[in-house]
Amino acid sequence: MKRGRLAIGLLLLGVVTASATFVVVRPDLGDPLLLTGVVVGPDGAPISRARVTGPDGAVANTDGRGRFQMERPAGWVTIRAKGWLPRSRAAAPGEPIVVRLAPRTPDTVTLAFGGDVMFGRRYYDPEEDGSLGGLLTPGSSAASHARLLASVAPLWQSADIAAVNLETPLIEYPYYDPTEARPARFHPTKELTFASAPAAAQALKDLGIDLVDLGNNHLYDALEPGVTSTLEAVERAGLGHFGAGTSSGDAWSPAYRSVRGVRVAFLGCTSIFGDDQAITYVASPDKGGAAGCSMRRVRQGVRAARQQADIVVVMIHGGVEYRRVTTDEVQALSDAAIDAGATMVINHHPHVVGGLRFAEGHLTAGTLGNLLFDQTVWPTFESYVLQVAVRDGKVVSAWAEPVRLQQFTPVGLYGPDAAWAARGALARSAGPWIEDDGSLWLAEEKPAASLAQAFEGTLARIDAGCAPTAGRELLWTGAFEVGDLTGAQAPLWNTAITSPYRKVDQDAARSGDGGVLLQRGSGNAADVVLTIDHRVLVEPDHRLTLLLDARARFGSPTAQIRIGWYNGTIGSSQQQSTAEVVATDDWRTLRIDVTVPRNAVAAQPFIALQSPSTGVSQLAIDNVALIDWDQPGCDFVQGSATLELASLPPAASAPAFTRIAATLIPVEPVGPIPPGPNEPNE
Repeated sequence: MKRGRLAIGLLLLGVVTASATFVVVRPDLGDPLLLTGVVVGPDGAPISRARVTGPDGAVANTDGRGRFQMERPAGWVTIRAKGWLPRSRAAAPGEPIVVRLAPRTPDTVTLAFGGDVMFGRRYYDPEEDGSLGGLLTPGSSAASHARLLASVAPLWQSADIAAVNLETPLIEYPYYDPTEARPARFHPTKELTFASAPAAAQALKDLGIDLVDLGNNHLYDALEPGVTSTLEAVERAGLGHFGAGTSSGDAWSPAYRSVRGVRVAFLGCTSIFGDDQAITYVASPDKGGAAGCSMRRVRQGVRAARQQADIVVVMIHGGVEYRRVTTDEVQALSDAAIDAGATMVINHHPHVVGGLRFAEGHLTAGTLGNLLFDQTVWPTFESYVLQVAVRDGKVVSAWAEPVRLQQFTPVGLYGPDAAWAARGALARSAGPWIEDDGSLWLAEEKPAASLAQAFEGTLARIDAGCAPTAGRELLWTGAFEVGDLTGAQAPLWNTAITSPYRKVDQDAARSGDGGVLLQRGSGNAADVVLTIDHRVLVEPDHRLTLLLDARARFGSPTAQIRIGWYNGTIGSSQQQSTAEVVATDDWRTLRIDVTVPRNAVAAQPFIALQSPSTGVSQLAIDNVALIDWDQPGCDFVQGSATLELASLPPAASAPAFTRIAATLIPVEPVGPIPPGPNEPNE
């Protein structure tokens, strides 16, 4: 066996495996090559004779043990059973799912909520260079717009009422060349403006969306005519709307929907007024725009709506972009809405998903992130669709189905990819929430920890469960496995660009079905680089750990591992942390511990295989992770920790983990980098 060598700031580390093994409480689900699952109630009791509709419309029924199987491709399965609320989940052959249903009574109403939606800017012009060539043209039909959201349509169609934040004006000429002067039809001083076509409204209606919140900081991007044309487009499509209008009084008017005799009111407002602009974004008595949030208006609006409705839903647009934690202002507005009689508050604007807070029948979503948006920073790709059941004005059940944005469009997730998103939501949430087989589920009360394992070691990856000291894994798809309904391998990595020198390869996998194989010959002096498509947002002074598994597949590959530090979401890196390695014939786990430099707002890892002096070298890479120890998560623990698994049967799984023996040798310290530009409001 070839020996590794100690290089600048990095030690090649051996891996010692030890795991805690527990009985997995999961029924036999039959042939692993079929699309299989089990349907249960909140307590885990099986539901028989449930109707299961597969991705292509095929139907099966659950047996006496709640099981089903179908010879069908990956896709959404929708389950309906008498006395139970319907639910849709992403499923794939060989990945058995647990579908937990909530009880239904005649007066139970289900609502589904998605995050920010727009159809403009990079959907027309992905490179923003005036060349167009995007997923849409300014004249695209409603059907073309609907295709962008069709992959998650079942999540709306199983709810009584569905609503999203439509964060764009709808106008006849929505596109302008960003390399030229901004046309007069757009806001003259706002840093970022965009618009979408009126056909978007009909697309949303056709997909099953019932209402749109217009109370945001982009409705006024096309000025007063844009407000008017947006209202006309959504009304023409039959969409309900709230949060904006042709005057402040109109903007604060609730939208109402009735379901089986239960009346639901919707209110929306923005805390981002645009007071620093020559023309503000909010409505006044003689000006159109979004409803402007204030404690007084929120309380008054909710109390008045509560007199006319059984359920009041409030949407607040505010906070800090890319920050998952709710600001004091938005939290105070949310609390005021609940105190005044709102059943739930659904917030947005930061473009990343936050946590969910449940107490005494009331639910607050800190931020729902993006559902359809064209942003290009890593955290904005994580999302979920929240579904809530309400009875007698109180939330009685809720669940969140994970979604990932890829190439600007959302896709459903299953397996470890879904579990990663659900664990993140769990770590950020308050109340009796559990991670339930790749979704987030609101239990009637927090189940006691069914399994616990004391951990004493250097580092552990948590496969299930959580710990108070656990950190968040930021890269999500670094195992290079298929985990979404598109069947994408290594989504969001640069392996999507076809190359014989960098590709997903089963023979490069340390675990699972895929790893990445890098190849370089002596005739090519340039490095071949593996990296993510877009940079990750970070917080100054947070402690990060970069982990990756590597081994030599051929020759004696040498590589450089780099972490680039940036003071903005665009532009070149200001500094890098680097370490040079020589791989061996055996798999090794490489670890770099760093602290985010002051003024850094983004990071990007690179693995660069260097050209050999002679011949060809090949390097296999798998299980790349970037852990933030100062961000709540349920992904890794280090030092002393207690792993706890709180789940409802039969979704419990083993809190197995891998101990990694490591000697910490940090890379050369990186000092402060220059201050970055102010990030514009998206």
